[in-house]
Amino acid sequence: MERQVAALKDAIKDARQGTLFPADAVAIAVSEETVQATLSEALPIEQTVADRFRARIERVVVSFRAMQGSVRLEGRIWALAEPGTFADLVLLGGIQDLEIDKETGVLKAEIVLDGWEPIRAAAMGAEVEWIKDLVRLLGARGLVALRDLAPPVRIPVGIEHGIDLPGFSGGGVTIPSGRLPLDARVSKVLPLSGRLWALINVTTSGWQRTGEGAGR
Repeated sequence: MERQVAALKDAIKDARQGTLFPADAVAIAVSEETVQATLSEALPIEQTVADRFRARIERVVVSFRAMQGSVRLEGRIWALAEPGTFADLVLLGGIQDLEIDKETGVLKAEIVLDGWEPIRAAAMGAEVEWIKDLVRLLGARGLVALRDLAPPVRIPVGIEHGIDLPGFSGGGVTIPSGRLPLDARVSKVLPLSGRLWALINVTTSGWQRTGEGAGR
């Protein structure tokens, strides 16, 4: 909620100034379904937690509403000594630090966990006590103990590093081949109406001649 309130305040300020969607930025919209399908490909994820437990995430739900990019991860955590002692687990978090991978040009981000909750449990005769034990063991380590259960966010949108143009020669006209390098950066992220809007600023250092005579 703190992230959402801060994002809403910034969005209202930008909207009043007419800069919510800057005219010089490239807007890329990605649906909830696309990001959810991409994250689902990385599942299931299974990790040992607090040395005594094993956790497995099997389902993810993504929502982009009212400046909130929220993620719900669902799975199960169980005792290593007694696999029949388990709890259904929910991790709640958000997507942040959206950026363009410099090597692949793909949009990437991280899931930051805000909280977790055991929903339903089954134990060998002491259900309530086992849940208290789990909460106590994980309490000191907090969400750090569970962060490896969050899959990486890789959005299937590619940003090219440059534009290559072939040379031309004929009819008394010669145009050398060249390349226009592009530097693309995410300037703003807007989770609105079921879509994640990424506003991209693109700059260039200028035309570069390639091929024969490039150094002249």
